Amino acid sequence: MKPNIEYSVDIIVGILLNGNWKWYVTKKEIWILDQAKLEEQFQELGYKGSNICEVERKNIPVLDETTVSVFLPRIEKFLVNSNELQDILNEKLPVSRWDEISELFPSLLVNFDNLELWSIFPELTSFEKYVPEGWIGQYENFYELIPLSERYWIIDGHDYFKELTKPE
Repeated sequence: MKPNIEYSVDIIVGILLNGNWKWYVTKKEIWILDQAKLEEQFQELGYKGSNICEVERKNIPVLDETTVSVFLPRIEKFLVNSNELQDILNEKLPVSRWDEISELFPSLLVNFDNLELWSIFPELTSFEKYVPEGWIGQYENFYELIPLSERYWIIDGHDYFKELTKPE
């Protein structure tokens, strides 16, 4: 069954763990790696708390290299492969503007091997600000870091990311 991807609710996330690449389509909230930092920020602003902890993150306030082995089995049902993502993208083509299919492109790269989170999520959630101690969080395009074999947006020689985001 193909995942339903709703803009600004669901995101596509690539993860690298032990040299292995995987794609997930999930609700965005589960990828706030250090939910304790977010909670602290809410409290500093005078709020009781963020209350965004999803069931997949129960008892995992900090998702990092030490807790990922507990987390991944919980989100296995959201695992997709590049062929499935390419099929979803292909069904939407042809398009002439990025915003017609922007939700079908990766928002995050979480590299558990190098302790890095890369985000290009276009909305207010700043995933890169809530990374665990010792991690690097960056708001920057990471698509060139993705293995060519996993770049599902390249179809029949057309790189839809580059074609739809180039200046006119």
